[in-house]
Amino acid sequence: MTLDRRLVTLLVLTVVFPAVEATVLVAMGFVATEGIAPQVSAVWPYDTYHDLRWLFVYHQWWPEFVLWLVYVALTRGALTTVLVALAWPVEVPRPPVRQLLKRNVADAGQHVEDARPAEQDPRQHQRALVRAAVDHRAPRPRLGASRPSR
Repeated sequence: MTLDRRLVTLLVLTVVFPAVEATVLVAMGFVATEGIAPQVSAVWPYDTYHDLRWLFVYHQWWPEFVLWLVYVALTRGALTTVLVALAWPVEVPRPPVRQLLKRNVADAGQHVEDARPAEQDPRQHQRALVRAAVDHRAPRPRLGASRPSR
């Protein structure tokens, strides 16, 4: 079985970006956040959550936030376009790259918009966050716990 050049490029891109981010994070002392580095090249919604975590935390003022938001949507759309173009099956006709780019940039912008908190009572939003945190910390069954022992 031989891997064609397109698939090798796809594999390299999906590995290099997370590896570079993890290396930079560890070098800067952000060891606890290195676990989110693989989300750089993940599929939606993980890629959007990855970008928004950094964006929501590390902005100083609103104009900077808007500038970075546009940058994130454009770069996420471009990266997704490249990954989709490389992953597209050879047997199936692929849309032009320009059309893929236009769609992926629009999708990235929409995903960013979808991830923002809805306009609601702040107490409801706070209760929803608490419920999510409690659900996240709930103990999970151990793997193989339901299997009979041999």
